[in-house]
Amino acid sequence: MRATDNVRDCLIAMKIEHWYRLATMPGSSASTIRNARRNYWKLVRKYPKIAKQGGWTEEKILTKAA
Repeated sequence: MRATDNVRDCLIAMKIEHWYRLATMPGSSASTIRNARRNYWKLVRKYPKIAKQGGWTEEKILTKAA
């Protein structure tokens, strides 16, 4: 990604938020939720600093869905 650090971090945070909302949205199909969780977890693991700033954790998605 060719962007300054500030813009890059913001874009990654927007991606994490998008996948989080999709994974926790009621009424979504099972495959959509599964893919959204997988993408969310990958981003949180790849960018732990950005995820921590946004308050996202790997466990957050499990507690919201339960």
